[in-house]
Amino acid sequence: MAYRIKFRHRLRIYQWCLGVIIVFLAFATCYAATSEPSWVEHIDVVTILISGLFIIISYFIIRTLRTFERNQDLLFDKYNNLEKRLSHIEGAHEANHG
Repeated sequence: MAYRIKFRHRLRIYQWCLGVIIVFLAFATCYAATSEPSWVEHIDVVTILISGLFIIISYFIIRTLRTFERNQDLLFDKYNNLEKRLSHIEGAHEANHG
C-alpha cells in the first residue's frame, strides 16, 4: 500500500512540473507569434509547432500515468478482497476440521 501512495505523490509532482513547462512554452509561443520575424526564417512557426507537440505528448503521458494509477488501485482492491475471502475460507476450514 505504501508504494501506491508514493506513486500518487510522484504523479502529482510530474503533473505540476509538466504544467509549469507547458505554461512557459505557451508564453514563449505567444511571444514568438506576436513578435517581429526573427533573423532565422520561420523560427516562430517552429517554436509554435514544437510547443504544440510537447503539449500533446505531455497530455498523453499524464493520461497514461492516470490510467496506471487507476489500474493499480483496482489491483490493490482485488488483492485485499481476495485476502479477506481466503482468510474467511481458511477460518471456516479450521472450524470444521479443527
